[in-house]
Amino acid sequence: MTGKYFSIILVFVFIGFSAFVLNIEKLSFSKIFFDYFLGEDNQTEDNSIINNKILAKKIVAEDNNFDEANLAGEILDEKEDINNKEKEIDKIDVANVIDGDTIELTTGEKIRYIGVDSPELNKSGSADDECLAWAARIRNSELLKNGELKLVKDPSADKDKYGRLLRYVYVNNIFVNEELARAGLARDFFCEANWENCPLTSDKNRREIILGAVEEARKNRRGIFGASCEKILLNSTAGEEKKIIFPAHSSNESNDVFIYNYPELSRQVVIVAPVSQGGGGYATPGAGNNIQKEDKKEAKIASFYVYDQITKNKEYTSSTTVGVDIGIEGDASIDGYYLSVSTTTPASDDIFWQSKLPEIFILDLEDGLKSVNLWIKYSGIISSSTIASIYLDTKKPILNLSENPDYFSKSTTSTFKIDSDEDNINLRFKFDDNEWQIIATSTAFSNDSPFSEGEHILSVEATDPANNIGTTSYAWITDLTAPTSTINLLETEYGATGFIVSWSGSDLSAATTSGVKNFDLEYKINDGDWQNWLIETASTSEIFNFAVNPGDQIYFRARGRDKAGNLGEWSGLVETKISLPIAPPVPPALPTTNHIVISEIQISGEMGSDEFVELYNPTNAAINLENYRLSRKTASGKTGNNLLTNFPNINLSPHSYYLIAHPTGYDGEVAADIFYSTGSAIVDDNTVILYDAAHAVVDKIGFGLITDTNGVEGMASINPGAGQSLERKAIASSTDKSMASGGTDEFLGNGCDTDNNSVDFILRLISEPQNSSNTKEPE
Repeated sequence: MTGKYFSIILVFVFIGFSAFVLNIEKLSFSKIFFDYFLGEDNQTEDNSIINNKILAKKIVAEDNNFDEANLAGEILDEKEDINNKEKEIDKIDVANVIDGDTIELTTGEKIRYIGVDSPELNKSGSADDECLAWAARIRNSELLKNGELKLVKDPSADKDKYGRLLRYVYVNNIFVNEELARAGLARDFFCEANWENCPLTSDKNRREIILGAVEEARKNRRGIFGASCEKILLNSTAGEEKKIIFPAHSSNESNDVFIYNYPELSRQVVIVAPVSQGGGGYATPGAGNNIQKEDKKEAKIASFYVYDQITKNKEYTSSTTVGVDIGIEGDASIDGYYLSVSTTTPASDDIFWQSKLPEIFILDLEDGLKSVNLWIKYSGIISSSTIASIYLDTKKPILNLSENPDYFSKSTTSTFKIDSDEDNINLRFKFDDNEWQIIATSTAFSNDSPFSEGEHILSVEATDPANNIGTTSYAWITDLTAPTSTINLLETEYGATGFIVSWSGSDLSAATTSGVKNFDLEYKINDGDWQNWLIETASTSEIFNFAVNPGDQIYFRARGRDKAGNLGEWSGLVETKISLPIAPPVPPALPTTNHIVISEIQISGEMGSDEFVELYNPTNAAINLENYRLSRKTASGKTGNNLLTNFPNINLSPHSYYLIAHPTGYDGEVAADIFYSTGSAIVDDNTVILYDAAHAVVDKIGFGLITDTNGVEGMASINPGAGQSLERKAIASSTDKSMASGGTDEFLGNGCDTDNNSVDFILRLISEPQNSSNTKEPE
């Protein structure tokens, strides 16, 4: 009787006794006494257990005058004794290893390993045992001998339909379920929701460990996933287990022989499976063997090597399961064969001697040079060992292109260079769907025939001596078509320079092309030489502001360059004329804009929200701003929000400014007239819009990459940088220099509005906001 069961009996005896002896007020002691003996099941803290036990002893003794501290120490010692006794009771041993995934305990209970399914040992005899079934059983046995057994229950699955306990099995720190899977001696097997009489597990962590181990074994062709277990029978019924069948033996053979290497034992074991063995106990060497004794003659090993079962290579292999080839010289009968990674000569009665000529050997998992030792036994004589070596390499070569064309290329020939982390490899390549070609003596190569226009793909394969294949590829576009360019027509005459020239380009072809990258612009005066104006500009418009004599004819032309470097032909010419004589500078005519405009905007400073929006009244009359609204939109125009929901009832005087700033981020020296109604901030690629009291758009400016066609006037301006601003021009010919301090247009206001954001604004490298207190411009 265990300590725990004895405690429970004492509980019931004492409950009855306490009800008889103690008064009714002390009957609650039965529960306290119950906690005393079952504290480990009903209490979670040592202090609670000690307090209950002390109270229990007080009630029994009806004596409150004893040392509780000493009693607490005694109870803790008593608790430790109970724990030690329970550990002794819980200690379990294995009585029988049934197969690779099932064992029987000394208690008579059978344990089925969760998550793995090892090859089956069939009771009818070894001829129809599944491939490596005995190897799995012996491997299971060896793992179980490494220390103390620990069985872990899944939170959701206790038993299978045969009454076997379902458990995760540990020996010391070895997770046996995982080790069997990683060695290729078990497949993964977890019940699914629609399977009858098959409990679902819920331990996701251990499930992933087992699945990862099986995948590693499959990827490296270990055990049942290797060449030695070639014949695979897949049952068609949903939910049935997959069977891996070893090639059948002839009927007069009495034993099946399987081989497995145990790295921790530094040897390989050869398992002899008797025909009569059906799944209980350990195999007995030679059981069922009817070989007749006869006089043995001298025999020796004539040849011995191991090889890759697929490539037949004797020097390199990528699989841990290798073939074995043994040649025997002499006519003496062989009593046994013994393969091991150990150099120690085996004893003649070692149970792992093999009576049949071995065909496979399983190497340990680490890459490197492997040595296998072979002994033969005849007439009681064990030969000296013969060694066979092979290099295990399971890693694919890693390839890197160190030389290749740009993604967009205008060349019909290209040179490539391949680097690899391995030296002794065979390389081959192909372009697109063409035939493979060998890279003979160098890792550099090029195409034999010109590349056509369009996309191309280079494929490269590297094969190492173990037949591991590494691959890489590279795609690029061959663009042979140069772009075309066009300059938009100009006015016939201009009174002065300072007019806008605009142009466009196209890179179209039947094949994939790279697109226009930039333009070159040239001009000439009358019959003079062509002169550079703009070189490799990405812009599509610019103000021509060079000095030209009255009556001179000006010609322009453009050409485009694509991303592959193809340079197009010059476009057709456009021309214009300066008709008015150059007169002394006079104040330019101010624009006739009849509404309030957004005159300057900054979207970031030292902080992203250091921003302001400046308004300007270019008219000659005051304008009331009551119920005006200032908003912003994103690049696509789908979302936005009000920056200032309602303007106050104020009149903005003619040629005056009004400054609106972020409530927390603005850091300018000029005070804001009013702050945003929101903490939201303007960012790159936004549109800022001013609405009047009737919700009509008064003015707007879009900057950056605006995809909303209603988000800009004309074309978008650029995104200003930190501390920079976009400032509206005073007149159409204004530049950043003329608008700067000391420039001719510095105090002419900001009234130019041609409904083209890219033309109406200049980039100010240092922002200069103005508010309603500043001087009117012009005065």
